[in-house]
Amino acid sequence: MVKKEEIRRLLAESRSGALTLTDEPDFNALPEFFEDLDRFIQSNPYQISNESFDLKSGFDMTMYRTQILSLLPHFPIRFSDVSTLTGDCRRDRVRRFITLIFMDNDREVNLQQHGDVLLIRRHYNEAYAEG
Repeated sequence: MVKKEEIRRLLAESRSGALTLTDEPDFNALPEFFEDLDRFIQSNPYQISNESFDLKSGFDMTMYRTQILSLLPHFPIRFSDVSTLTGDCRRDRVRRFITLIFMDNDREVNLQQHGDVLLIRRHYNEAYAEG
C-alpha cells in the first residue's frame, strides 16, 4: 500500500501545469517542426490513395430519407421495420442508420432506444399543431 501511495505521489509531482495559450503559437520556436512532421507522415508504410476509398458508393441519403418518411405513421415504428433499399442488407442497415442520425439532428424524427429496440417517431412540432 505504501508503494502505491509513493507511485501516486511521484506521478502527481511529474504532471505539468495547465497550458494556457495567451499568444499565438510561434512555429519559428520549433525550427524543424514542419520538416519532422512531413517525414513522420511520409514514413507511413501504408500509402493512402483514392483507390483505398469507395468514392462512388451510390449512397443517396435523400432516397433513404424519403422512404423513412413515407413509412412513418403518427406512432413510433421500430428500426427493423424499415425495409431495405438495396441487396446488401448490412450496408443498407448502416445507410438507414446514418440517415436517421441526420434526420434526428434536423428534427425530422425522434430516436429512442429501449434495450435492443430503436424506435423512430416523427418529430412533433407544436408550431404546426392545429388548435
